[in-house]
Amino acid sequence: SMAAAHEQIPHFTMCHYMISNTHVDKEEGWPWIDSLGSDVCQPPDSNGIYYAGKPLPIFLHYCQFFRAATAGFQKRRIRKPIFDCDKPIMMELPLDLGKAKYKNRDGEVLKISKLQARRNAFALCTIHNSLNAMLKYYKERMCPPGTINLNMSVNVVSRDYWF
Repeated sequence: SMAAAHEQIPHFTMCHYMISNTHVDKEEGWPWIDSLGSDVCQPPDSNGIYYAGKPLPIFLHYCQFFRAATAGFQKRRIRKPIFDCDKPIMMELPLDLGKAKYKNRDGEVLKISKLQARRNAFALCTIHNSLNAMLKYYKERMCPPGTINLNMSVNVVSRDYWF
């Protein structure tokens, strides 16, 4: 939009198709997530579709550190060995994560609002489910039979994760 404005080309910005910062309201697509209530951790259907028939943002920009209860995700904490055949995949998150009342930030327990719990839980569950689908697909095609570890136990904020 900066280039369009510079060249005086008529344009408009559409902000509701992306989510990233859980503290932003009108500049991102969080109102669509907020309308789900606390039911933000449902896995995708058999076709890989999340919340079929409901409007959702199409892009989750995970440049933030998402946290709810003891779960967390930050892209720089994903280690390359997660692709190794014998390494586990992302932990399965509880369906009620959107009802969390706190987040654990490196041992410091902090209260979070219902809104922050739902938004962080949505991001965490979507990221974990999507990464696991990708990791399963990859390992089933690239790993020799009998060597695949699909144990869902990786929590990138846990000190035990550092392989």
